[in-house]
Amino acid sequence: MIKVDLRAATLKEQVKAHVASMYELGQAMTDQVFSFGELGVQEFETQKYLTDVLKDNGFSIETSVAGIPSAWVAKWGAGKLMIALGSDVDCIPQASQKPVVAYRDQIVEGAPGHGEGHNSGTPLNIVAALAVKRIMEREKLPGTIMIWPGIAEEQLGTKAYYVRSGLFKDVDLVMYNPVGSNLSTSWGDVGWNYRREHLRLQQRSHYVISNAAISPTSCHATPASGTTSARPPTTTSRTCGTSPTRWPRARRSWVASRVLGSAWPSHMNRTMAETLHANIKQVGLPQWREADLALATATATATQKELKVPVVGLAKEIRDLRGAEEIPDDDKRGGGSDDIGDISWNVPTVSLSFPANFQAGPGHDAARVHDAARAREPG
Repeated sequence: MIKVDLRAATLKEQVKAHVASMYELGQAMTDQVFSFGELGVQEFETQKYLTDVLKDNGFSIETSVAGIPSAWVAKWGAGKLMIALGSDVDCIPQASQKPVVAYRDQIVEGAPGHGEGHNSGTPLNIVAALAVKRIMEREKLPGTIMIWPGIAEEQLGTKAYYVRSGLFKDVDLVMYNPVGSNLSTSWGDVGWNYRREHLRLQQRSHYVISNAAISPTSCHATPASGTTSARPPTTTSRTCGTSPTRWPRARRSWVASRVLGSAWPSHMNRTMAETLHANIKQVGLPQWREADLALATATATATQKELKVPVVGLAKEIRDLRGAEEIPDDDKRGGGSDDIGDISWNVPTVSLSFPANFQAGPGHDAARVHDAARAREPG
């Protein structure tokens, strides 16, 4: 047992060294995906660029996965264990922003942009996969590495289709990497976003008016339109507008509606989360440069003062591991909106949040562009 543990520790240190040696590649991929800034189901330049990188490194590529033209999957290796690494690649509307500028300055006025950091997750997975691939080749270790992108995550548009098409049928575990403000993981059922006005504090809904009328008192040739998302804290919530019994009630609020996507609450694996957290503590947070700290503080300050939340920049310490069941109901007021839950109920899944954002403040905002595009020292 001691020999096995020593060998594993040695291999982990070698993987870390390999990751550090690919710093420039990781930054180049992050910058390149940032430059595309493609909305959901339009991520074609992103697809071509990232799959070319993977092809050059020996991965086989399948495109148009699950009937989605901009989706793809990459695989290397053979046999068990098969580990699938996933992260989202789409951007958000009207978030165009010049990187490394601590004020609002659009590249193209009104254009979409990576205002959450989805340009960094799949490059992170590729660097990790290449580092592990080197060790597997040298040590002649069996197993398969699979990389998949979250397409149209903002619309909850694809992960259920991935599951239905059998994309994960041979996968042993999924590691999903969403953008966050710390290096962290969790386990259990997670409540997401819910209907706002008529429900408990834990519940939230979000909406955007995509085509507004000029004035509310005039008749217009083109009706106003918008998009709404609603989430219950659990699959059995009877007060959520998305439940089978409540959805008709929600629809009565609109003249016409169409369901574009839906997602199950996530169910993260406890054993995988505990193992991952132990490795998180071993790796630690990135070694932030002074320039990183200054930029993050500058861009965070204005936003956080406006929201009346503590003014904080980049994370300085690793959070404790807590399962969703250990968090009091009154504290469950946040959380991302994502469709990873559809995968987590079918394959053992763990979520690794990585620090590409400053702490506190809105998750989908042009201020996040600075963090998503920021270069860091390796480690």
